Amino acid sequence: MNESDRLEFALTHLKDWDRFESFANGFLSEMYPNLRPIAGTNDKGRDAVLFESDEPSVVLQYSIVEDWRGKIRNTVTRLSDAGLSFSVLVYATNQSIGPKADELKKELRASGLALDIWDRPQFLSRIYKSRATVAVSQELARRVVDPLLPAEEVVKNSNLTVPELKAGLLYLELQLRDVESNLGLTKLCFQSLVLAALASTGPEATKSRTEIREHVHRQFPSHDRDRLNQLVDGALERLKNRGRVTWTGASDSFALHYNERVELAERARGILVRFGQQHPLPPTTASQAWDRMLSGASPGSLGELAPFILHNADPTARREMVGGVGARQTADEPPTHPLHYMEDDRTLLLRLSELSQEVFGYSLTLDTTSTALLLRVGTPSIQAPRVDESQAAYRADMAKLPPLSQQGDGMRSFLGLLLPLITASHPIVLVDEPEAFLHPPRPQPLAVRSAPSPRTTSSK
Repeated sequence: MNESDRLEFALTHLKDWDRFESFANGFLSEMYPNLRPIAGTNDKGRDAVLFESDEPSVVLQYSIVEDWRGKIRNTVTRLSDAGLSFSVLVYATNQSIGPKADELKKELRASGLALDIWDRPQFLSRIYKSRATVAVSQELARRVVDPLLPAEEVVKNSNLTVPELKAGLLYLELQLRDVESNLGLTKLCFQSLVLAALASTGPEATKSRTEIREHVHRQFPSHDRDRLNQLVDGALERLKNRGRVTWTGASDSFALHYNERVELAERARGILVRFGQQHPLPPTTASQAWDRMLSGASPGSLGELAPFILHNADPTARREMVGGVGARQTADEPPTHPLHYMEDDRTLLLRLSELSQEVFGYSLTLDTTSTALLLRVGTPSIQAPRVDESQAAYRADMAKLPPLSQQGDGMRSFLGLLLPLITASHPIVLVDEPEAFLHPPRPQPLAVRSAPSPRTTSSK
């Protein structure tokens, strides 16, 4: 359930006026900077007023009653009877009103009073207006929605973070590059998982069919075991017939064929040469990992290659992606993070900023004024100085922009996914739960506009 869904549920089921008052004060203070809440019983029908002159002309009323027409009329009467002079009544409610208030607005306008209604859809449409609106929305949802959620989690497949599964994805990448392959994606995936299970095998270290089945089943604990066994057995049969694995009939055990291991190592090295400067580990480390795997000295070394090939963009990783990264220490140090690529190629930053502007209404700026690269929301009012000019005023102006890492989950998750896609920092970007934290309209522009950058055509 994303932030917008949680807020909608909270507002729809809210029965506590005090909680709504606290939410409305926090939310509307972002829309009306001069908002002054009124506490106590002598409010004369007002919950808040806007002080823009000696006598406030704008009054706010908060209510959760279903009879909003009666409540508004009663509020206007109370304010008039109290002798208060006002020209605008802002009525905030958790109800959904919309155009149903048009007749009442017309009626009050005839008497010289403007009615501005903040109903449930209005709050939902502005949830990502600022950090404050996101924060008060999250707080209301935490108090109303979270107590109703079940304590036990639904059984799910394991997250794709174990080295063996990452190794499977590496094999999948290698096979997808094989133009002679005519297999469907399901068969390719299970061949990759089987090859990953056999990564540390050889003539003296085989794995039984049962062990291979169990290895794959651990990755999909909620799937039907019989169906998984069929897929694993099918993959083993195809690999055996193609000479990629060897089979010992007496023990029904398997191992990678030596030629297969050597060929995979060479093909992987070719990929790593092309992408070696785009990943955290230097190419020498990659070669060493392959050598350890081929020699059997380190059976799990294949998993070390995952950072070269795969970025696992799960919900947590997407939000953390916008948290910034340390600046490079030397001029010839290669980029190891999407923000490094944006520092080198500002057209990538421009593309991300345009998408942010389109979806959230805010542009983005890459802050390079400190020892860390950081994305900030907005644009500095001072033009960036030349390298030989003083940076003090520009640095101070930049610091006024809020960091993207301090924005709401929806904004961070959306842009955190776009970062590796736009910069093409990894050949494979695995998107887990793409809809998490996103407002319903946002997955569509995400799917349409987040194709890999023209900088490379190899990202999948």
